[in-house]
Amino acid sequence: MNIQTHAARLALTERKLKKTDAPGVLERLYAQTSDDATRVQLARLYATLTPKVAPKKNKLAWVAQACSKEADQPDMQNIFVRDGYAIGLDGFRIHFYKVPFDSAEYDGKFIDCDFNILDLQNVKPIDAPVIEHYAPEVWDMPYTQQIDLSACEVVPLDGTRDTAYKVDLFDTVYHFNKRFVDQIAPDEACLTVYAKDVGNEYPVWFSAGENKTALLMPVRIK
Repeated sequence: MNIQTHAARLALTERKLKKTDAPGVLERLYAQTSDDATRVQLARLYATLTPKVAPKKNKLAWVAQACSKEADQPDMQNIFVRDGYAIGLDGFRIHFYKVPFDSAEYDGKFIDCDFNILDLQNVKPIDAPVIEHYAPEVWDMPYTQQIDLSACEVVPLDGTRDTAYKVDLFDTVYHFNKRFVDQIAPDEACLTVYAKDVGNEYPVWFSAGENKTALLMPVRIK
């Protein structure tokens, strides 16, 4: 019997699996086989069939929005944990989520949006001292201000399809990638921001609520 016939017969007597059932089924099949070739194919199916989690429903999915999509940045393509924070970054921004439980077993490791540890060969998360420099300890920062995004001018970003918010902040004009800002807190028009230093060469921290903080580097407009 071929797989198509088997599927057609099952359709007559059983309900179809939901898309959300696929990851669990594939995990069980993966655990039941020791054949390496089969495991490779199951892993490929898992990557293809696992539905993306909405950032509104999953804090780690919010973190993952900041992970790099670039092939030459393997150390930034997945969430990792450092000093109690789940972190995603791409070189232009960092999303921090303060894990609300003891996360020591995850420290220094990559994870997915369900806190499964990812053992990635020859790839290590960004070093702790680097992350410590950008830690979202906003209570110690000398500059803070609330910005109303609805009052900000939106301008084009040179050479890209993206746009930027033009923001008067700390008596200085900043430009921030609009898409990045909108992903920080999509339902909020007003955001509280913090900085250690003033100027377009320095990062700014955005409070997103619910243990979430985002760091953005300003973009330069010619």
